[in-house]
Formats: sequence, structure tokens, C-alpha cells
Amino acid sequence: MKKINLIIYGATGSIGKSVLSIVRANREKFNIQGITCNSNYKKLIRIANEFNIKKLGINKQIKNTVKDINKFNIYEDISSFSKIYDSKTDIIIFAISGLAGLDLFHKLCKSGKKIGIANKECIISLGANFLQHAKQSGCTIIPLDSEHKPLLCP
Repeated sequence: MKKINLIIYGATGSIGKSVLSIVRANREKFNIQGITCNSNYKKLIRIANEFNIKKLGINKQIKNTVKDINKFNIYEDISSFSKIYDSKTDIIIFAISGLAGLDLFHKLCKSGKKIGIANKECIISLGANFLQHAKQSGCTIIPLDSEHKPLLCP
């Protein structure tokens, strides 16, 4: 059986923690290709080591504090996080909070991938524009929080 390839943007937060729990319980079904964080890089490294993840997205101010940096492919700053997913990615979890990930989310909506989103600020800010881009690219947007469902599934 082919494993489902995941990218988790915001892996160290509560949504990331929940997704990782699902993956832990179903390791034979999932492969995590890449993960990101804003500041909790120590937790990110622990996750990367546990799941053998090579692609890490981190805030560029903390890059020099990461130990064993050479064993990872580091993507500095949120502006380069879109390079973490590739043609083999099946599902993207977008759990970056606030508006910091607005440009990234807009790019992801054009990817044609399945995106589980836990960020209402991006949904509200991009409005119908992102739904149009998502539809045109074949992207499927899945709300990960019941609060987002009315915004995406009227």
C-alpha cells in the first residue's frame, strides 16, 4: 500500500500535535515529507528525528541555533516554505496561525493538492479569491476546525 505523503506547516502547534498523533498511530499509512515551525525549533528537531524528516522550515533568525543542521534540508523563512512540498505530496496541513502565512497559503491554493486548513485569518483575508484559485488548480480545501466550516462550506 502506498503511503500518504504529508507536509505539516506549523508542526509544533496544537493542530500539528494532533496530526502527529494520528500519524504515530498509523505509521504504515503516512510519510511526513516536511515540517515547519516559527520558533520552537527544538521540538521541530525532535519531530524530525522521530519521523526521519529531512525537509524543515524554520524562521531564519534561529537557523544558526539548530544542531546537526547538515542532516536536514533547511528552508529559511516562510517565504521559502512553498518549496517544501513537491509532486509527491498528497496532503498539506496548514496550521500556521495569524496572517504570517497569507502569501504561502495563497501559493498553496494553486498547488492542486489537498489542504487541511486550521487558519481562519487566511480564509477571511483571501476570501472568494482563494477558493477560485483552489478550484482552478484542482485543490481541495478541508477545514480542520468546525469554526472554519461555515467559511468554506456555506
